[in-house]
Amino acid sequence: MAICRLGKKITFLFIFSVILVACGGTQSTPTVSSEIVEIPTHTPQPAATAKMATAVPTQTATSSPTPSPTATSSPTTTPDPTCPEPGSAAPFTYPADTTELQASILAYINAGGQWEDLMALLDELEIEHDWIQADMNGDEVMETAVFADITIDEYTNIQVWLLLQCQSREFTIPKYSESNYGFHDYFETDDLDQDGNLEIIDVGGHAGSACSSSVSILSWKNREFINYSPDYSVGCSNEEDRVFFQDINNDGKKELILSSWTIVHADHAPPRDLKYIFELVDDQYTLLETQYALAEYRFQLLDDAQRALDAGDLSKAITFYNQAAHEDMATLKSYFFPSPEIAKERGEEPDYPDAYQKSFALFRQAVIQLALENNDDANNTLTELIATYPEDQPGHEFVPLTQIFFDTFTDEKDLAKACAKVTEFVSENYTDRPKLTSHFYWGSNVAFYHTPDSLCPSFTLPTENDP
Repeated sequence: MAICRLGKKITFLFIFSVILVACGGTQSTPTVSSEIVEIPTHTPQPAATAKMATAVPTQTATSSPTPSPTATSSPTTTPDPTCPEPGSAAPFTYPADTTELQASILAYINAGGQWEDLMALLDELEIEHDWIQADMNGDEVMETAVFADITIDEYTNIQVWLLLQCQSREFTIPKYSESNYGFHDYFETDDLDQDGNLEIIDVGGHAGSACSSSVSILSWKNREFINYSPDYSVGCSNEEDRVFFQDINNDGKKELILSSWTIVHADHAPPRDLKYIFELVDDQYTLLETQYALAEYRFQLLDDAQRALDAGDLSKAITFYNQAAHEDMATLKSYFFPSPEIAKERGEEPDYPDAYQKSFALFRQAVIQLALENNDDANNTLTELIATYPEDQPGHEFVPLTQIFFDTFTDEKDLAKACAKVTEFVSENYTDRPKLTSHFYWGSNVAFYHTPDSLCPSFTLPTENDP
C-alpha cells in the first residue's frame, strides 16, 4: 500500500460532504456493539499482479509516506508513448477560480510538463497540494490524483480533487470534485478488491458547524471509474492513522476499518469514540458493524440500553440499565433542564441528574424483567427503587410509575396497556414545571425521552420459537 500524507488544514466548519467522488447520507440500521473491539493491525501486502503505485508528498506535508512494497519515492520517469512527449511547459500564474486551475494543469501536462515540475510550480504559487499515482486499469499507464486548495478571495477557499488519465497522447480529467469546506489528509493506494489493479483512496473530510471524516475510493471496473466510497457520515477524530484496510472475514476483499468520534454538532451529546467496519458489497463499501467505546457518562449507558432494546436484545438492555443504576461515573444534566441559577430565578428545584438517570434505569429494568416474567428480579428491583428514592426525594416519581406498570401488567399481561397507564399518570401528574421529561434530553444524536409516552419502554417480547 502506498501512502502520501498532507498536513490537515481546517479553516471552515460545515457539514459532511463528498471529496473526490460524491458520497454521503445514512444507511439502514447496522449491527451495533457497545464496546470497541481491537482489530489486529498489519501491513497490507499487495496482490502478486498489482501494478506499481507512486506517491510523492508536497513540501507542505507533515509526515513522510509510509514505505510500501508497491511504492517508490518518485513517479516513473520512463517516457510513455501513449502520453505527450516530455518537454518544457510554460508556467502559469495563480488561477482566478477552479475552472482556470483545471485548464492550467491540463495545458501544462499536455504540453509535456512533468509532474515533479508541476508540483514545484504549485509550491512557488503557494497553493496547498498533494498527489499520488497508480495504474488503476492495468494498461501500464499511471493515473494521477491531485488535490489543491486555492484562495478565491479574502473569505473563500476552494478545495479541488482531480483524477487525470492519459489516453491517445492526451491527458483528460474523468473525475473532478470541489468543496468550500473540505480538507485533505492524505492519498493512498491499495488493491482492495484483489483484482490486480490499484484503487486510489483519499482520506479527508468536511468541517463546519459539525466536523466529519470521509474516505473516498476510486476504482476501475467495466471500462469506467466507479466509486467504492461508503455512503455514510462519520465524525472527525484526532487519530492520525484512523483508516486502514484488512480482509478480516477472508472473503478476498479488504474491509474498511474507520475510527472516529460521534459527529459533534451544537445540539449533540459529547463525542464518543466509535469504530466502523465497512465491507465491499456490490461495488460499494457498506456499513457492517458499529462498535462503541465504553461509556464515560451515565446517559451513554441509557443510550446503549435503548439500542439493545431496538435490536431486540432484552438481556443486554437489562445489563446496561443495571450498570446505569449502580456504576460510579460522570453524569450529564439534561439540556432541557435550566441551569441552577435560572431554576432559582423561576422558583424551581435544581436538576438532580444522577438521581433521575439512576431511578429511570431501575424503572426500565423492572419493566423488562416483569414483562419477561422474571418476577423475583422485578420485585427486587422495585424494592431497591422504593428504598433508594423515598417520597419527596428526586427520582421518587418512578416508584409509583413502576407500581402502576406492575399492577396493570399483572392483570392484563399486555405491555402496551401497562405502558399506556404509565403515560396517563405522567401526563396527569408530572407535567408541571419542571416536567419529569425535562430530565432526559442529552442531545439529538442519542436516545432521549421528552414526551410522557417515551418514558415507558416499547419492545417486542420473545416468542416460544425465538432462540
